[in-house]
Amino acid sequence: QYTKESSVINGNDITEPGGGGGTVEYNVTDYGEINSAATNAKDGTIMCSDGSTVYLGYFDNYSAFAETGKPVIMKNDGANWQNAFSSLPSDLDSDNTIEEFDFTVASNVIYLAALGSEDLYVYKYNGAWSQNLSTSELWGTSKPNYLNIAVLNNELYLTIKQGNDIKVFKYGVTDWTQIGGNVATGFNTNTKLKNLDGKLYIWYEANTSGSSLTTLHIKH
Repeated sequence: QYTKESSVINGNDITEPGGGGGTVEYNVTDYGEINSAATNAKDGTIMCSDGSTVYLGYFDNYSAFAETGKPVIMKNDGANWQNAFSSLPSDLDSDNTIEEFDFTVASNVIYLAALGSEDLYVYKYNGAWSQNLSTSELWGTSKPNYLNIAVLNNELYLTIKQGNDIKVFKYGVTDWTQIGGNVATGFNTNTKLKNLDGKLYIWYEANTSGSSLTTLHIKH
C-alpha cells in the first residue's frame, strides 16, 4: 500500500509489529555536478542505468513561462559526466515546443521520446540516430500527453494518454501496436512506464473529481 501525504512523515510515526524498523547500512558515492558553470535554465531530472553506466537526462534552455526546453542526456564514465551524443536529431533539435521527454538505455542503445505541441518523436541512438519511429498511431486524434518509454527483452514500449485513455504500445518492424486494452480511462495523470527486474510496470495517479486528492495505481 502506498500513501501520498502533504506532510513529511516523522520516523517515530513508522511502526512495525514488534516495534522499530531497525537500521539499513548503505554507502553514498558522489557522482559530481553537471554543468555547474552553465547559465541556461535547467529543469527536471530522469535517471537510469545500463549495467554499471549511469545516465541522467534533463531539460536545457528551459522556459518556465512556456514550460518547454531541449532534452539533454549525460552519462557518467566512472569519473566524469559527458554528453551521451554530440547533437539531437535535426527535426527534434529545431522544435522549440518540446514539453515532455523520456529516455531509457538498454544494451548500450539509447531510446529517446519527446512530445512537442504538434509532433511526437521517438528515436534510438547506437552511435547514430535512427529515423523518427513515431507514427500517427501514437498521436491519436488530438494532442496526447504523459509520454513514457521502456525496453523489455530488446523491444521498445511506449505509454501515452490519448484523450482520456492511457494506452501502451509496442514497436514492431515499422509500426506500433497497442498492447491489450486501455490501461485506464478518466482523469488520470503522471503516467510512468518502467522495466523492473524483467517485468513491465505502469503507474499513474487517478484524480478525484472536485478534490485535490489522487490515488496511485500500479499495474504490470
